[in-house]
Amino acid sequence: MAIVELPTQISPYDVKEFVSEVVYPEFTRVKHELDRIRLWVEGRQPYYLALPQMSSEKRGLQELARTPWLGLAVNTMAQCLFVDGYRAEGAIDNSSGPWRTWNANKFRSRQIGIHRAALTYGYSYARALPGTALDGSNQAVLRAFSPRRALCLYEDPTVDDYPLYALEVLPNNRGVRFYDSNVYYELPFPYEDANPKSSVTPVEHGVGQVPWVRYVNQIDLDGYCMGEVEYLVNPASKIDKTDFDLILAQHYNSWKVRWATGIDDLDSNEDGFTPEEAERAKMILKQDDMLVHGNANAKFGTLDETDLTGLIAAHDSNVESFAANAQLPAYAFGHLSNLSADTLAAANWSMTQKLYERQMTFSDAHNQLMRLACHIEGDAAGAADFTASVSWQDTSVRSLAAAVDALGKAASQLGVPKQALWSKIPGVTQSEVEAWMGHWKDDGVPKELRYWTAANGPGFSPDGEFLGKPKVPPAAPGGVPGNDPVAKAAA
Repeated sequence: MAIVELPTQISPYDVKEFVSEVVYPEFTRVKHELDRIRLWVEGRQPYYLALPQMSSEKRGLQELARTPWLGLAVNTMAQCLFVDGYRAEGAIDNSSGPWRTWNANKFRSRQIGIHRAALTYGYSYARALPGTALDGSNQAVLRAFSPRRALCLYEDPTVDDYPLYALEVLPNNRGVRFYDSNVYYELPFPYEDANPKSSVTPVEHGVGQVPWVRYVNQIDLDGYCMGEVEYLVNPASKIDKTDFDLILAQHYNSWKVRWATGIDDLDSNEDGFTPEEAERAKMILKQDDMLVHGNANAKFGTLDETDLTGLIAAHDSNVESFAANAQLPAYAFGHLSNLSADTLAAANWSMTQKLYERQMTFSDAHNQLMRLACHIEGDAAGAADFTASVSWQDTSVRSLAAAVDALGKAASQLGVPKQALWSKIPGVTQSEVEAWMGHWKDDGVPKELRYWTAANGPGFSPDGEFLGKPKVPPAAPGGVPGNDPVAKAAA
């Protein structure tokens, strides 16, 4: 995270100089470090061994050994992180205003880029600015940013919710935009500006804070953010090295080598062979040719191929070590065997705990972004609601039958409301839950049956209404039929 000396205020006359001499050099320094991380995710990482005397054939084999293991580690986590709702504490339905803003800005899909960038580089950003919806109402404009396209400067990066300043690289690299808490400035790239001392006209955004939110993968108390790539470079390099050794052995020594001695007629000139023709005759033998010669002194044999078992075992061991360091199950990297449900749950435990941690850190940022959007839209209640939070889709590895069976037991044996369990079904989104709730409310089922439980009979509706009929004790018998004195008196 960037640590530079920051002034409390910057005038329009000084902003160009500050950006060109302080902010942009820091941005380029950070971007250079992040570019190296990106190479590992894309499978274009540096060779662990680069010798100038290496032949082009071996360089080609070394290229085959490079595998994007770190990209797989990032994707495995990113594909388990999907926000499917935002609602106040205790509410069943999503908060209509913030959730409409979320969907209008296509954050159902753009959230994936935020998560993947934070997992890769250690942090990413989202920006919110005032805008207008299609119906003319106020609506925040949300955008997601990689740290390779933006830089936020914090006075205290460990505790500050909003940065003091922010720099954004504009689309098509047409310049940069510099933000403070009330305005932003659009500037040319510093190295293209011939007059860094000139004044710049500010554009007011009126948010009252620098409208940027930071998403962190991991952050320590020193403000350092670390992604899922940086600390796994060495384990991934070991796999590349072992794979290169395996490819070399496979390419050069994975078949039997046949040899022959005592064949001297090809070396003499009696049959009219030139030395070049003799060498060419020796090289025309094919893999499936049978070697026969009339010389009694001729001998034939084979050299065994290199056993690849040890190299394959080393590769498997390196992959398991990589998976353990990444807190991911080994089967995510191809080591799949016939696992029982309990064994699978144990194998997923480390990844599950890691996933909870990422959901916690990303939830804080998503919630902050939603409150910022509410503030921009004039929704004071939503901006002040610190109990509202995003909900995450359940992506745990479970069979649908096992999940439904467990949820059914929770409803029948523990008395958990069935509707509260719908969101726990694997693969079901919050939007689907809300649709089911609407059908459930409109299907004409009487309240007495809707809230009836087999164990307790009629109960109370959510608004506190008792739905059962009061029990009336049976009337005491008044004598034999036809001779009831009470009935006679009534008659």
